[in-house]
Amino acid sequence: MKRRNILAVLLFFFGVLLFTRIDFLINNSLYGYGLSFSENWYVEYTGLYALCYQLLIFSLFVYSRNLKLLALMEVFALTSTQDLVYFGLWQGSFPTTEWSWMPFYRIFGSWTTVHQILLSFSLNLSASLAIVLLPLMKQSPKLLSSQHRTPMQETAPAINYQFDQSENN
Repeated sequence: MKRRNILAVLLFFFGVLLFTRIDFLINNSLYGYGLSFSENWYVEYTGLYALCYQLLIFSLFVYSRNLKLLALMEVFALTSTQDLVYFGLWQGSFPTTEWSWMPFYRIFGSWTTVHQILLSFSLNLSASLAIVLLPLMKQSPKLLSSQHRTPMQETAPAINYQFDQSENN
């Protein structure tokens, strides 16, 4: 693995730690000092949060010039896997109630820790496997070669049936 890619991965995980720590500051410290929830500041905060995440990802892509790494970082961010990092690392426990702040909650009407774990694990694993396996499939002529495929037998027996001329008379 190239040095640029390793550094980009490390910087991404450092960025995830910083972003989730900011969330921890808001959710634990600032609410303790009297901050009250409001859709007005929450919409702006989440918009800036997502924009900063995308800027981090784009900057690391420009630095590494690696489309595979870009895809993995995007899947991580778009599936909100950073929320699992937040609860597991900073909060110390996962919510036992609905994750009503998630866009998936608005779409499906319900979203829990189990839903989030399944989404994050399945899509991040699928993206990782696709990135690893697709190039291997292209390199392996046996997997994609038409010479190794066996043709299917005809499923309609009437196709090869020869009509006897005497039957027509």
